[in-house]
Amino acid sequence: MKNFKKILIAAFAAILLVVSGAYLVALAKPTKITDPHDPAFNIEKFDSRDYKSADEIAEVFRKFFPLGTKRSYIDHILVENGGIRIIREGLFKEREEIPGLGHGYNHQEAVKGIKAEYFISYNLLAKKPLFRITPGSSRGATAYYDENDNLKILFVGGELVHSKE
Repeated sequence: MKNFKKILIAAFAAILLVVSGAYLVALAKPTKITDPHDPAFNIEKFDSRDYKSADEIAEVFRKFFPLGTKRSYIDHILVENGGIRIIREGLFKEREEIPGLGHGYNHQEAVKGIKAEYFISYNLLAKKPLFRITPGSSRGATAYYDENDNLKILFVGGELVHSKE
């Protein structure tokens, strides 16, 4: 019986040691770098849910998706790596016929005079708070591309990411 108690105490101590060690390793794990200006930032690990506002996402896009960026690269980062969904796409000339796309004053003014062939709208998932009173939200990004798949203009949350060319 004494041996059983010793084994039980030893087993409990071992379990406690393993759990404590795992907890300490989890605490020591480096946090993900979300500042796009940090040299250690990795755009390949972009996740829009890491950001609290559309302005923060726009800052990432401004740095890593300059005007002229190929659509294939943007889709690689957002859709393939980031799990972002394309929710709408169409010809540039048809954009005004689509409900909810670019009807804000800033949007309409910004797209005047640009030479784009088509647009893509992405659904950027918003970070879910621990406690929420209002329904969940999502943010959108709309990119306009030319006939060579080069980025011409980009909006996040209805706001222009780059100053107009």
